[in-house]
Amino acid sequence: MTVVIIAVTVLGVLVLVDLVLTLGVVKRLRTHAALIEQALSTTDPMPPIMAPRGAKVAPFEARTVDGKTVSLSDLLDPTLVGFFSTDCPACGENLPAFLDRARVLGRDRVLAVAHGATDEVADLVAKLGAVARVVTEAPDGPLGRAFSVRGVPALCLVDPAGTVVASASEMAGLPTPADVSRT
Repeated sequence: MTVVIIAVTVLGVLVLVDLVLTLGVVKRLRTHAALIEQALSTTDPMPPIMAPRGAKVAPFEARTVDGKTVSLSDLLDPTLVGFFSTDCPACGENLPAFLDRARVLGRDRVLAVAHGATDEVADLVAKLGAVARVVTEAPDGPLGRAFSVRGVPALCLVDPAGTVVASASEMAGLPTPADVSRT
């Protein structure tokens, strides 16, 4: 009889512990549900990844990997500008389209920025260097600041006056050069 009383007591304690834990989980789920609802109801748009259309690019001067100087006054109409990094999966996905567009525009109308240390971006620089003037710099470097870059990939078309014609985080978001010349 004593064994039965002990077994029922242990079982009762286990049920109470389970009940307390279950109530804790329910409370946590309600908190998470409220946070998710709040996040989904937020209507604040994400900030642009770089200077938006109509913005002026700040003056800059940088040295390309082949030793030439490039500045805002060197940009032709339109110039395709792209910021890439080796540790960014989206950069790798957008790179082929960027290279294709760069081939159409010609090297003098394309500026590419590779974020990272020189030894880390060597492969990226080699790919970009075939079709663009390439600058390597840290993510917070002078070109990144001039174009207000907040992430990569960041892509834009810039006119000779330094005005952003279009900007996007993927090539599909940029008009073709023929579309730009018609506007």
